[in-house]
Amino acid sequence: MIQCDNDFQRLTGSLADEDAAWLALHNAHARPSGRLYTAPGPVPYLGALATAPVVLLLSHPEIDPETSPHDYRFAREGWPLAALHPDAPTGFARRWGRRLAPLVRLFGAQHVAHSVAIVFLSPWPSVAFDIRLEFPSRRTLYGLVGRAADRDAAFVIGPDADGWFEHPAVADLPASRRATTYADATEELDAGAIGPEAWDLLRARVEVHAWLP
Repeated sequence: MIQCDNDFQRLTGSLADEDAAWLALHNAHARPSGRLYTAPGPVPYLGALATAPVVLLLSHPEIDPETSPHDYRFAREGWPLAALHPDAPTGFARRWGRRLAPLVRLFGAQHVAHSVAIVFLSPWPSVAFDIRLEFPSRRTLYGLVGRAADRDAAFVIGPDADGWFEHPAVADLPASRRATTYADATEELDAGAIGPEAWDLLRARVEVHAWLP
């Protein structure tokens, strides 16, 4: 599946149905920063999840005054991780361009767009993330990550995303295939964020990834 293809659309429809009652209950009591935005639909992942050699496991699709929930629906052919495309919405592009800048500088934006995918614990865009939040859709998200693990992808677990360790497919991975982002790391994904050894392994996977233009 690639973001916004037919399989992706079917998946998001299924997740919306699974979470509908829970969403309504959560939003009825949530503070503004914790409100989940449902209008554009869920965002289970970004990028070519079926083929990317590196998968980032994050907490949720983050929004802010510069990044709207609708930005996560931006897509361009030939750019599975479309946030790196030159025409991506400004705030959305800035957020992901900043995070993946070290890889983009080494390999170019389109190569990284094919080489890195992102999966979210909660597929619903929001400003803040409540670590206690767990919707029925998480089972499906665990399944997606399990399939990526089966094909030998390497994973980086982001801050506030410890819920991924509850999934055996992630918890049982060797150190050569799983890195954790340091709590005090900057936003950029680099050696300072995950350690020099993990960074070298991740960089090597991206470097050798073959994709069709």
